Amino acid sequence: ELFYFSQVRHLTHKTLYHVWSKEDQVISKKALTATEAVAKLISSRKFGTKDKGLWRVAMTDQKGKVLSESRFVIK
Repeated sequence: ELFYFSQVRHLTHKTLYHVWSKEDQVISKKALTATEAVAKLISSRKFGTKDKGLWRVAMTDQKGKVLSESRFVIK
């Protein structure tokens, strides 16, 4: 299981998304709402043998603008 942590400031009541993609195909998208002036947002995904490949998890705003991202490989 892999966790993605994001900390945001001054985005209270804004909906952001953690978008998990494999080989540039969106696998899941989790909506998260910042409830405080400094908010910690967390999502996770479990991986198995069928999930081998190049992955990316990104935090985006409602318009799809990437605010942060991490890339990794499941072997």
